[in-house]
Amino acid sequence: MLRLSLSLTPKQLRAARPLAYGILLALTITMISRISVSSWRTTHSAGWTPAQLALMATAVLSFTIGMEYYARYAHRDLWHGDALWKIHTTHHGQRNKGPFEHNDVFGVANVLVILPIMHWAQLVERSLGSAAVLGFTIGVSAFGTAYMVVHDGVVHSRFPTFGLERVGWIQEVADAHRAHHMGKMGVPYGLFLGPHELRAAERGVPPDPMPAALKAALLGSTILGVGALCAGV
Repeated sequence: MLRLSLSLTPKQLRAARPLAYGILLALTITMISRISVSSWRTTHSAGWTPAQLALMATAVLSFTIGMEYYARYAHRDLWHGDALWKIHTTHHGQRNKGPFEHNDVFGVANVLVILPIMHWAQLVERSLGSAAVLGFTIGVSAFGTAYMVVHDGVVHSRFPTFGLERVGWIQEVADAHRAHHMGKMGVPYGLFLGPHELRAAERGVPPDPMPAALKAALLGSTILGVGALCAGV
């Protein structure tokens, strides 16, 4: 439909991808930045108790890191599984003829879900519950933005990253993800821990699971947050 309406060939549409993804990235970062700045001002204005701030910080840190483990699971068991492979296959070059991929729907869906929740958490009365929700959304947004920059920018060159690819650790992460796009499309399924997954696969062992301390922080902040919301405190 887009190709016909613009009278562009598939080759011309693919050539327009850097511009299309650049615009998408700019819009996404603009939305996240505006809401995040509002969150920062809200967080640093009077009214938050030390307990609420501590829970919020725990949620931010644990969800920023914990999302990598979720991404590994979702990529392996859902995107490469029967349920979502028909969408994800466009990311591996199959039936991929436009400026965007059907696979981009996952990232767009995350933004459409998380940002309204983040905004809601700033509008409601300050409580342990709203602090946990705000921390959760900030953590997920931080991971998602980093994922987009490294995955879509550095690895797949959909927009310029202005030398970020020359950072040693980023190079290692990018090379590991490129290995996923080769051969049988196996490990690594995570992004930032992709090099660790590859080294584990070379030794014939599974990658290390989520650390117990991180799991406790995720479960603790989630249970406290949900409990506080239900109790209205």
